[in-house]
Amino acid sequence: REWMMSSVKAKSLWTIDLVVLLQNMLDLDTSNNLTSSSYLFCSKQFGIDESYNNFHYYKDAFSEDEIRVKSLFEKAKHQSLPLMQVSHMSLNILIDLVSRENVVAIVLLDNTIFNHQNNMANGEATSNDD
Repeated sequence: REWMMSSVKAKSLWTIDLVVLLQNMLDLDTSNNLTSSSYLFCSKQFGIDESYNNFHYYKDAFSEDEIRVKSLFEKAKHQSLPLMQVSHMSLNILIDLVSRENVVAIVLLDNTIFNHQNNMANGEATSNDD
């Protein structure tokens, strides 16, 4: 984690940071003629989710992050990096994609959604009335 944080020179890490880091590593690899790799970054939105402003992890640098992340997405688009905006991806499609030979997947999930679905699967009731 430390090398990633020092590479992005920011207080928090966003998915676009991971895309840029990956692209930089692939560019280095290509310039050394080591391997040929590709990726596809899928996200429901290209930018910052305003609701993350309330999360402690992002709170201290949210305004700075918003400018930086927007700039990174614009740069990625200008460089024609493989980005695809998807509003929803079913579990079956995700499984199909990551099950393919020679595919390495990095799947980032919103922990609040995962915890909610996990609680529902375990039969636990959740309430927003706390």
